[in-house]
Amino acid sequence: MQNIFDYLNWRGDLSFARDSFNEVDNLVMSVLAYVEFDGIVPRETDRGAISLSKVAERLSKKMAQPSPLDNNPFFSQIPGLLIKTAQSIRYKNIKLSGYVNQIDYEQYSR
Repeated sequence: MQNIFDYLNWRGDLSFARDSFNEVDNLVMSVLAYVEFDGIVPRETDRGAISLSKVAERLSKKMAQPSPLDNNPFFSQIPGLLIKTAQSIRYKNIKLSGYVNQIDYEQYSR
């Protein structure tokens, strides 16, 4: 069975200019949306942007610490995915900005 990591091994060396953004790239970005980028990715878009490789570099210590989500098969693989994407030609220079971490606690307390 193939997965996102297989895709990165297969297509991670191709730029978006060579092979345009597709459904699997969209899935990769959707999974990475679960990463808490607080204090690393600028909230306001007019304050600039930061590359995915720089984000991964700055988050590496935080991701190395144990998390309650480590027991969840989905969430436990996200740090590895972030590192792998940040090292790939395809994703490492993607710019991130406008990050907002908004959680509706009321919705989850029902």
